[in-house]
Amino acid sequence: MSFGLCTGLETLRDSLPDKAVRTTRLAGLLRWPLMRIETTPVFRSLLTGPGAWQAADFPGPQDWTYRLSPDLDVEAIRRDLFEGRGFVVIQGVPVGDEEQARRVYLEVAGRLGTPMAQNARGDLLYSVRNEGQSIEKQYGTVGVRFSKTNLGLDYHTDAGPMFGGGTADIVGLLCLQEARSGGLSALVSAQTVHNIILEERPDYLERLYQRYYWDRRAELRPGESPVLEAPVFTYNGSLAVRHFPFYIHKAPEVTGIRLTEADTAPLAFLDEVMAREGLAAMFAMDRGDIQLVNNRAILHSRTSYEDWPEPERRRHLLRLWLNARGPAPGSNSPIPASR
Repeated sequence: MSFGLCTGLETLRDSLPDKAVRTTRLAGLLRWPLMRIETTPVFRSLLTGPGAWQAADFPGPQDWTYRLSPDLDVEAIRRDLFEGRGFVVIQGVPVGDEEQARRVYLEVAGRLGTPMAQNARGDLLYSVRNEGQSIEKQYGTVGVRFSKTNLGLDYHTDAGPMFGGGTADIVGLLCLQEARSGGLSALVSAQTVHNIILEERPDYLERLYQRYYWDRRAELRPGESPVLEAPVFTYNGSLAVRHFPFYIHKAPEVTGIRLTEADTAPLAFLDEVMAREGLAAMFAMDRGDIQLVNNRAILHSRTSYEDWPEPERRRHLLRLWLNARGPAPGSNSPIPASR
């Protein structure tokens, strides 16, 4: 998938009625170059292979679990992520010393890709924990994100609006502290979901291969466009997905372009398919677990959670976004032993 900056002014003006073009809101938007992801033709064949899975294909967590060790097979993990099921869990990171845990985490992740900025400040390691933010009341303020709440999340991919300027190939989560209850991870295969939509609603699939506007105000750096133009699905030798409907539904506040039923019905159907029983692999993350997900092939969610009353015991995950195009430097080097 490629992306680029383009003026996009003629395209945007042509898509609007004259009255909308004259609005102050749109005039403000057109001050910035638009960010755009290129579309591809719809892939109209059923996808097969290890990436097109359902929950019943895995007898248990042992199918996706590795144990941290000096001889951790990083190339096997890479194959699992990009040629196999699309996700793994690595157990055994020592988290008693948080600084050591961060070093080990970065060492393992660095074999797979290069860390990417996750917010307007350029943070590479990002704390996922409940900071009491209210999406309903505070959205639009830079830094207000779902990852700073204890809300349950619908299935999505990370970095859909390209916060930090790019889209992660791999999303990593290191569990430093578990929740008192809840906070389960759930993963679904984009290939399986794509197959179902192709068979049941190919007309909706057509729309999902066309661009939507995405709101980017949650992490907007000076001079950047407040919107992204991008499709949900692309196929360029392999399927790629980009999905976080909240930001699509928020985009009209920036663009002044209202979503129609033809726009929203395919998104709602996609969400309904992903929620079907039997599709998701669901599991709890324990302290010292690293979850790695192919962000272009897997959609993930979490259940809502309840924290412990003690601040030091509250759920805390460290997230990494990785650019994994091409071999990472030192990918065949041994992982340092944990102490």
